[in-house]
Amino acid sequence: MNVLYDVETDGEVYFSFVAMEQEDGLETIASFPRLAYKGNVRGTFSGSEVQWTIDASAIKRPSSFAIGDGTSDQFVTGTDFFSKEPSLNLGNYGVVYKIHIDAPPKMSVLILPRGGVFRGPFIVNGKIVQTPPSGVMMDYQGYTIIARTNGTEPSLDLEFSPASGSAFPIDVIFYPLNRN
Repeated sequence: MNVLYDVETDGEVYFSFVAMEQEDGLETIASFPRLAYKGNVRGTFSGSEVQWTIDASAIKRPSSFAIGDGTSDQFVTGTDFFSKEPSLNLGNYGVVYKIHIDAPPKMSVLILPRGGVFRGPFIVNGKIVQTPPSGVMMDYQGYTIIARTNGTEPSLDLEFSPASGSAFPIDVIFYPLNRN
């Protein structure tokens, strides 16, 4: 089960996800065993938003940047509640990326998955764009165009959060189009 919550509170909050019989009362929760760690992303992570500003005015040839690669886009760190050990959010699931692109030339913005099965929405200038429009994308087996600019826009805004069940990294590619 993958769950993302956006919680605002003025005090400490404790969440438990428990599978139990319908007739069991809440008082039985403390007697349930903790699930063993199976290698999935698990933890409490403090970083929940990444903001990037890109000056695209000089883009003349295809260029790209990665989301969720752990190198150019560092993974968020946190703590596993049960083990009290450091935890790494491989893929940065739940992180909200806000990408502001200044002075985009006439171009297409493409998504290329590199880690496996991918599907998820982007918000492009306030409008939801499903990637891909239907089905799923596989790593290196094609791309989806999420936006086109005509070269006169002052900026382009992308918002994205890695979707549960999708594999990362993905590349966001700026592909300039001939002005003719």
